[in-house]
Amino acid sequence: MYSKEEIVNLLGLNPLAEFDRGTAGALTNRRNRNVGAMFFSESSSEYIQILYRMLLFRREYEQEPLYENIFEAVIPAIESVRENNRKYLRDEFDRQMTQLYNWKLVDRRLEKERLRGYKDSRRDRYRFRLTDDTIAFLLWLEERLHADFMPAPDDTENLLEFVLSRLKDIGVELKKLDNALQEEAEEKAAECSSSVIFYLHHADEGTAKISRRLSEISATLGEFLLENYNFSRAKEIVAELGVYIESYLRRVSLLRRKINSELEKVISEDTQNGLKKCVRLYERQLEKIPSFMRRGRRSEEPQTIISRLRDYYKRQGNIDILCGRVNDSAIKVLGKFSAYLQEVERKAKRLEFLDRRIKELASLPPDARPVDFLFDLLRPAFFPFDPNYWNASIRAEPEMPLYSERQKRRPPRVHIKKRCHDGKIPQTLDEVKLHELRRWIERKYPQMPIGDSRSIEDADYSGIEDFYSFMQLVKYGLLGEGRMLNKIGYMVKPEEGGGTVFIEDKEHCLEVPAIFLEKQKNE
Repeated sequence: MYSKEEIVNLLGLNPLAEFDRGTAGALTNRRNRNVGAMFFSESSSEYIQILYRMLLFRREYEQEPLYENIFEAVIPAIESVRENNRKYLRDEFDRQMTQLYNWKLVDRRLEKERLRGYKDSRRDRYRFRLTDDTIAFLLWLEERLHADFMPAPDDTENLLEFVLSRLKDIGVELKKLDNALQEEAEEKAAECSSSVIFYLHHADEGTAKISRRLSEISATLGEFLLENYNFSRAKEIVAELGVYIESYLRRVSLLRRKINSELEKVISEDTQNGLKKCVRLYERQLEKIPSFMRRGRRSEEPQTIISRLRDYYKRQGNIDILCGRVNDSAIKVLGKFSAYLQEVERKAKRLEFLDRRIKELASLPPDARPVDFLFDLLRPAFFPFDPNYWNASIRAEPEMPLYSERQKRRPPRVHIKKRCHDGKIPQTLDEVKLHELRRWIERKYPQMPIGDSRSIEDADYSGIEDFYSFMQLVKYGLLGEGRMLNKIGYMVKPEEGGGTVFIEDKEHCLEVPAIFLEKQKNE
């Protein structure tokens, strides 16, 4: 139904394009669907016992155990899982093995023997072996059981450094591969090719762990928003946010450039040729391994993994999207914290007012009525400050009480003192900013003649103050037709049809359109 070329494209460099054509159906087209029938049958526990014991035979280098040996090996296991330890008879085993054979979960082969005579009435002896789909299914069950009870912890603090180290190791191994090919050392070249392939997949797995950890943090924050406020749970959330800030945000800003630079080296033409050699040597090495010893092979091409890593770690890539989701959830969590604290403060004030009323009611005479006491206790706490008269039968007017102007406190008048300028000419704030901007331009673009233009990326930016000055330059040069910048003899011109450029230092980076700065005469 599906050609080999379509399957290669699905598992190779163009998986999305081939997926749109519906080629993903090939994943189950050639698989044995009877695995599901066995898994949901009434005797599934006994079937699993038989198949897993055959897998253990296989691991003991017995690829095709005898029929009788399988029966004797599974008797104690099946009888232990049965109710009342009911005996496991040979007829039941025959029916179950026949069913497994009809499902094509096992294959059988007749054991050749010499007849002892014409009266020999022995039964045919068969040897059984597991099919490839059955072996893969049992291995998947083992891996899931291992993950349930012994999950592998993610070293979240060093995952980015792990990915960076693996990318560096790929470059080292590729150099060793070139030397080995020049020296015609086949064994050394095969080892280097295997190392490159495994390092690349390790970097891919480390990136997947980073995404999984970020998704778990975002999901944890979302669950907290849907729950009632719990103080102990809130402490855990704050700890999670602290780990997120310390482990990811700082490391992403520090290691992103290094990871991207290593990926650019791997994407170069020389490295691509080396990767193709590694793939050929690795596939040649896999062909030498016997088929029964192959647990599986990696289907993805190295170019696919490299392009995926590049899209993940670039600016505005997948890691930035995941961090943005965590940031949005964290802001909502902080909003819930703020709302909870405001509610606690409101309750505290209400309790304070109640405490005042209780003290007042405790000082009443002994002949006071309990009904009046309860009525005064339950009325709102702000009513002690209401000057209008009211009781159980007469209510106050809904209008707010009026206060005279005399009751309001007015601040004293303070006259502004005259400032002494010491003979200096007073300047506005904009003039001071323009003067400082002009000194910054002359420092960054020295000896710039009139009529000359320079690109903004020609300057050497160092420190956050240079980025503030650059934004002030763009503001005065583009807004208001650049009249403010013309006052100090400069003009800003955006490049027509130009792309974007990066201005950056060791800690900061800003992506802006291509802009030129031109010096002209003062107006």
